[in-house]
Amino acid sequence: MLGFVGRRLALAAVPFFIAAAFGVTAASAYISTAGSGYGTAALGTLTAPAAPTPTPGAGTVALSWSSVSPPTGTDTVTYYVQRNGADPGGNCPTKAAPSTATSCTDSGLSAGTYSYTVTAVWHSWSATSSSTPVTIAGPLDHFSLTAATTTPTAGASDNLTITAKDSAGNTVTAYSGDQTLTFSGASTIGANHPTVTSKTGAAVSFGTAETITFASGVATVSGSNNGVMTLYKAETASVTVSDGTHTGSLSVTVSAAAPAAVAATSGGGQSANAGSAFTNPLVAAVTDTYGNPKSGVSVTFGAPASGASATFASGGNCTSNPQAYQCVATTNASGVATSSAFTAGAAAGTYNISATASGGSNPSVNFSETNIGLLHVSSLVTGTTSGATTWTGSITVTVTNSAGTAITGVAVTGAWSPTSAASPSGCTTNASGQCTITPAAGSFPSGQLTETWAVSNLSLSGYSYTSASNVENAVTLSQGCAAATVCETNLTSTTVFTDTTAGTNSSTASLSGANTPPSGSTVLILVARDGSQSGDAVSSVTGSAISGPTLVTSLTNNLSSSAGAFTNLWVYRAQGTGTTTSPAVTVNFSKSDNIATLVQVIVLSGENTKAPIAQSNNTNQCTTGCTTTATVTLPSALSTGSKEVVLVGEAANTGSSMSSSSWATKLFWARVTGGTGCNYGSFFGTAAASGTVTLGVANVWGALALEVARST
Repeated sequence: MLGFVGRRLALAAVPFFIAAAFGVTAASAYISTAGSGYGTAALGTLTAPAAPTPTPGAGTVALSWSSVSPPTGTDTVTYYVQRNGADPGGNCPTKAAPSTATSCTDSGLSAGTYSYTVTAVWHSWSATSSSTPVTIAGPLDHFSLTAATTTPTAGASDNLTITAKDSAGNTVTAYSGDQTLTFSGASTIGANHPTVTSKTGAAVSFGTAETITFASGVATVSGSNNGVMTLYKAETASVTVSDGTHTGSLSVTVSAAAPAAVAATSGGGQSANAGSAFTNPLVAAVTDTYGNPKSGVSVTFGAPASGASATFASGGNCTSNPQAYQCVATTNASGVATSSAFTAGAAAGTYNISATASGGSNPSVNFSETNIGLLHVSSLVTGTTSGATTWTGSITVTVTNSAGTAITGVAVTGAWSPTSAASPSGCTTNASGQCTITPAAGSFPSGQLTETWAVSNLSLSGYSYTSASNVENAVTLSQGCAAATVCETNLTSTTVFTDTTAGTNSSTASLSGANTPPSGSTVLILVARDGSQSGDAVSSVTGSAISGPTLVTSLTNNLSSSAGAFTNLWVYRAQGTGTTTSPAVTVNFSKSDNIATLVQVIVLSGENTKAPIAQSNNTNQCTTGCTTTATVTLPSALSTGSKEVVLVGEAANTGSSMSSSSWATKLFWARVTGGTGCNYGSFFGTAAASGTVTLGVANVWGALALEVARST
């Protein structure tokens, strides 16, 4: 019994540690009762405080921590702080002198990072918190400047964050409250200045000081206040913030906003003849609302779909051509789009070509261009002549553009020949593109059998006259000629041959001054020659009365059944010169061989003077058993308004006059008798497809037919 009590007393008298048994780190257990006899032991734990909460300042760290309860609920728990395992400064409790305080301020610190713990003490028990690191910044060295985006669009808001930093890059948390800062580095464009909002939300231009509020070394945006940056010029800018001593920078690349405007840079105000290319392409510049060039924008150049317009070449600067009158081009890095080459349409007039940018407000601009229409005479039609002695007549002019459209309001000027004083000589076209010129009654003298009117100019604002495109330049009236028909006027004698002198190789038709072919008139030269040698040919046709003679058709060496009788026929076409001084036409031959030669000069009125005369070369020959009828057959029926000229040559010793029921007008007939005789005749009129001539005698003969076509 005594042994047990002794062991109990011994237990009561000896403190022992049971921390390990209870699993409590750095905590002690203590038996509070002593004495003899049976007793009980009250056991508890001391909880470690939470890690202290630090607030760094300028060379200081303010610390706070939560209190812990004593193990038995009685007595007081005290605390001490350690910095990096040693005693701190300031008013913080130390290990040697713990206190019941739950906050303190450590002071006298240099810039750096420190570790703090708090230890709770109760009697001999203690419990230490986990450590809390804290960084003490040095004095302000520079600013760190960041943005919500470093690639903003012009005019868009971009939130800035400004952080005060020491030389080691630590946030200077003591830098707080209102600070005066100035921003710089971005450019102005037009009236648009880069801005950053102040603490009150006012947009302050770069270069002007403003107030920004910091909290613990950091300034952030609140709503639209305290650092909302707006840049307007598309560029890469180094945005800088400064308090006058310390700075911070940020590189920002600003892109242009959506297309808002298109400007016509060049290519407007040009003129071009219809069907011709304009000298320069169209150039348009696309910008955003602030004036920044906008690259990569599709620009559609579009001319009108109808009326005066233009067409664009495909390819080249055009990425596509939705229509012939459209060109889609893309702006380059400078915001410039250039069209392909474009060509004036047939319709004359001034019109707009639009350039429309894709995107944004789809802005557009117009280029004013002018098509100079091309005018030409498409038709000259004769009217009926009137007057038994002195006389007059009319011609109707039709004017069209290069597309064949009749043009109204064209001033047509020209001249009559040879009666140049005949008036009027011009007119103005109506809605059908036509006008009629009718000189006063009796304007042409009775001795003047033909008059030719030739166009000299077509005039209308916005148009150009292209004489080379005229279907006909002149038309001739013959006295007594019906309207819109081809008429003839025989200017040479109808009683004798031009030449019956043997052994000659040149024959001349001499005309009178009154009956010279008018300038620009259509002249036919009919040549018939009887000779005794084969192989004769025309070497040239000349004369002051004509210009530009060309061979239409011929028939040679076809009469050879009688010895020494060779009949040859030629038809030439030329234009009259209008000369009144010894007018003549001379035909030169390769052989000095002549029985009789006819050179007959005929002026045609109402004939198309530009297009060649349609030719029908018909030959008939008879060497034995010939009849008295010559048949001339055309390859096809006559075209509207056309006539035929038929030339017949007959080797005959005797015979009566030739005649024809197929062609109403006998232009000429003559014969030479005795020896080897010859008959020549020419006829004019309309026939369906063929006709006949009654010869003076049954003998060998030859015939040519020429169709004179009229363009209406």
